[in-house]
Amino acid sequence: MKKSLILVLVLGLALAIAACSGAKKNAATTAITAAEEAYNAAKADIAMYLPDDAKTIEDAIASAKASFEQKDFTGALAAVKDIPAKITELGAAVTAKKEELTNGWTELSGAMPATLEAIKTKIDGLMKVKKLPAGMTKEQLEGAKGGYDEM
Repeated sequence: MKKSLILVLVLGLALAIAACSGAKKNAATTAITAAEEAYNAAKADIAMYLPDDAKTIEDAIASAKASFEQKDFTGALAAVKDIPAKITELGAAVTAKKEELTNGWTELSGAMPATLEAIKTKIDGLMKVKKLPAGMTKEQLEGAKGGYDEM
């Protein structure tokens, strides 16, 4: 009777451990899949505008997969648990970076015509002088004017 009771307790404990392990495995699988899906949906923009953050996320997913392969389901879950929230945060950062770059481009493209006109004026002025600045040849100046005229 005593042996049977001990055997039942050991078997029950083994089943409980297996059930916990199965639950952790399922949770880790779900978390890794969710992290990969969230990252894949935003990967192109994150990689383009925030490459360091993209690398961090890719490393975390790789680490989770390695832990999972080693049957460290708790470690795998810990490696990816914050990734979906991080990707949401990065969505706002990507939007801000796009806006920053767009504003920079708008500013640059607005200033470019005036800059090009100043260059043209300088070239035209140099073409009229009899003595060019030191180190400048007539051929260089004509090459610059030809390059400007091609634009």
